[in-house]
Amino acid sequence: IQCDALAGQQPPAHGRMIETIELLTSLGERVGHSTQAAAAEMIEAKLVEVGFTPWLHHYEYESQTWSNVVVANGPLVTGSECVVIMAHYDSIGWGDPPRAPGADDDGSGVAVLLELAGRFVGTRTDRTVVFCFFSNEEVGLRGSRAFVQWADAEGVRIASAINVDIVGYSSPPQVLDWAAVRAQGWPRAK
Repeated sequence: IQCDALAGQQPPAHGRMIETIELLTSLGERVGHSTQAAAAEMIEAKLVEVGFTPWLHHYEYESQTWSNVVVANGPLVTGSECVVIMAHYDSIGWGDPPRAPGADDDGSGVAVLLELAGRFVGTRTDRTVVFCFFSNEEVGLRGSRAFVQWADAEGVRIASAINVDIVGYSSPPQVLDWAAVRAQGWPRAK
């Protein structure tokens, strides 16, 4: 994460984003229930620090209860319209051993989303802005699908959505990790 605009000086947001990425990656691969629960707890605590009261949106997947962490700058009630800005906090690796502490995918998105959410505390907008930190993205978008189903059932209209995913890739010339792609069986499997 670079900030050339300040000529060598890093703004406070930079340090907070690096800290978030380091905390997430310290959990290792976040595909299991316990590591995702730990990540959700960390995200929830960071949102409380900036002044939000997070909502843990629970859903069932593979006989377990999983959580999305959600905050909004306004109400999410029947008839309301919102803009969803999202990132996912799970990660999954391939190879032996698996290589996925998830700094890029999607610790970087979580870090940016936490910073952005912090700027919206107490701010009112025409449409409610919802910040969603989704679980189980890597196994079929389970968390985001569950949230959309909830919104539909509650009569909350999602007017638009912005996905903040892999925004801090460390090696731009190698954006596509062919070793990981081959380990998944791609392109034959897709």
